[in-house]
Amino acid sequence: MVFSSCHNTGNQDVIDDFPLGIGGSETRSLTLINNASKDVKVYLVFIGGLTGNNGCYTAEDFKSQGCDVYRPDRCSIKVPRGSSKTLNLDMGGINLSGGLDNEPMGSCPTTMFEINISAPDNSMHDQFDLSLVNGFNYSMKISSSTGVSTKYVTQATGNSNVLGVFPLGCTQCVSQGSNPPAWNNCPGNTSSCGGQCYRPGECKTGPDELHPNVPCVLEVNTGGNFTVTFGNPS
Repeated sequence: MVFSSCHNTGNQDVIDDFPLGIGGSETRSLTLINNASKDVKVYLVFIGGLTGNNGCYTAEDFKSQGCDVYRPDRCSIKVPRGSSKTLNLDMGGINLSGGLDNEPMGSCPTTMFEINISAPDNSMHDQFDLSLVNGFNYSMKISSSTGVSTKYVTQATGNSNVLGVFPLGCTQCVSQGSNPPAWNNCPGNTSSCGGQCYRPGECKTGPDELHPNVPCVLEVNTGGNFTVTFGNPS
């Protein structure tokens, strides 16, 4: 079965053809684990909006779980040090971009994660990656309950052969076509990037973005849960 559009029954939204999850469960989730030495605020942006992937999400679904919806397409949640927060994602497909202590694709440096659950053009799969396009401020790893995970990234540089990671400033995975962000403190701003300046050699190698030597984006069968673990830089 695949995700399709949701409809309103008068009392609640219903998802037609919801795919069964791992072990037959229809419940899926995103767990945020904070191993850092301080509290971390996680910012989530819903790419395409709350229903962009044909899910039935509303702002209240996230508010009720402690994620402060401060704009229609984004919310933030504080994860105290040494603890975790879990968001249920059981209302269908959704495309999430997350940033630690900053909005994703906002201020730099920001370690980011991207999780695209059951995209309309690829509804039987989920895709995810860890992104250093905007630099690095926390160590991070993304894991799927299917058994696939990114490597645990502990520093800004030296990630050109790391699975499931867009290296520092590499918007296209490989250097060809990459255009690193250039606002203050970002990898593309040579006057303020400090030790996190973009260098083509940090990107993956390969003839084009679709054929890197090591994948930047990982794909798994839809239906599993995701865990984002983050901590202090090494």
